[in-house]
Amino acid sequence: MQDPSEPLRPAGAVRLAERYVGACNDRDLDVMLAVQDENVVSYSARLFGRRPHRGHAGVREWWEAMVASGRWYEGVVSWVRLLASDRFALLGEIMRKAAAGDARPAHERGRPDVVPCLA
Repeated sequence: MQDPSEPLRPAGAVRLAERYVGACNDRDLDVMLAVQDENVVSYSARLFGRRPHRGHAGVREWWEAMVASGRWYEGVVSWVRLLASDRFALLGEIMRKAAAGDARPAHERGRPDVVPCLA
């Protein structure tokens, strides 16, 4: 984990971005929040609610809206840019996953939604 007293470097930004997206894919809100600063400003994909999401409370709001929708998505990191010694931008894609219990083959479920996102 990145030491908050140390300046962020490009490799550390990539590790944090991958950990954040991995936690989201694993449905682990606690880890997602642990990776983010308490005052985070997140511009997540426009799938659920308003943007931007401010602070941990805003991220929780976004999470609760996603859970309530019954739709699940999987994220992939495409690009990470270090913006300053304490922040980075993450660009990725979000693909809609099949509903739990949907046993149909992928070709019968149709193309998943692919949504660009910026966190």
